[in-house]
Amino acid sequence: MDVAIFDLDRTVTRFSTYTPFLLFAAFHRAPWRLLLFPVWILAMAGYVLGIYKRKDLKEIGFRLMLGRRIKPAELQHVSAKFAKRIVRHNLLTDAVARVEAERSNGALLMLATASPDFYAREIALLLGFDCVVATRQAHLPGGDISFRINGQNCYGDAKREMIETACAADERLGRADGFRFYSDSASDAPTLFWASAAVAVNPGSSLRKLASKHGWDVVIFA
Repeated sequence: MDVAIFDLDRTVTRFSTYTPFLLFAAFHRAPWRLLLFPVWILAMAGYVLGIYKRKDLKEIGFRLMLGRRIKPAELQHVSAKFAKRIVRHNLLTDAVARVEAERSNGALLMLATASPDFYAREIALLLGFDCVVATRQAHLPGGDISFRINGQNCYGDAKREMIETACAADERLGRADGFRFYSDSASDAPTLFWASAAVAVNPGSSLRKLASKHGWDVVIFA
């Protein structure tokens, strides 16, 4: 049995999902927070300039558009609605077909993404994935979900480490014969090198060079 691991943004989806989620959540929960969107734009500029790390940026976005804390039921509700929107309007048809082909061939399906776990799980559920590795949101003592991230942002080396941890904790994954990883980004190189088989999806120049050098498969999903 193999495990087929898919990145989310621009591998399964056409466009990135985090900023659209922030806007969607603010609109449906507290539309006045949309007035804070220019602050989010400034924060993203700060990330580009090296002022913030990716983890910091995500925490800023959550705090601006959802608040310092949120009830789990509220976050699950808005995440489920957002996931349905993603599945309707933001999936690469060929990526969905590949997911289905992997399932038909008997592979376990893992979604491994830097996106937050709360909506990654909902998207994975709709697409029939068996497990999810994603950036985890922190939980407060009273049960509310914090704007803070618990542990590492699931990106780069951290994604590979979190996948390995998930495999060690899940008996099904631990018995796998091989791991096939699909990604559109050179930032996923640590996991692409770790996988038994690496697949570059709609690669840009950096990932295409890596794929050519190391003999990885290249696929174009539309």
